Amino acid sequence: MAVYYCDLQVYKHVQVQEGLPRLKAWFEGHRHQVSQIQWYEFSASTGSTLGIFCLVAYAFSPDCSEELTTKVKNSYFPWF
Repeated sequence: MAVYYCDLQVYKHVQVQEGLPRLKAWFEGHRHQVSQIQWYEFSASTGSTLGIFCLVAYAFSPDCSEELTTKVKNSYFPWF
């Protein structure tokens, strides 16, 4: 999950005229995974750290399991 956030930083922190083409090209590489959303929704959702913080919070719980982390991941991604 964090890799999407890191990738977004690489694609958005460029010269202004390069930003949109890079973000759109990045989205095209993932379109098959998230066909229900547009490039700008993909970019916005990958910039959210909500899913990461949620998983960190659950990781501190003694009841955390692989099943729970999978459920959390699937509830946030590809939407966040």
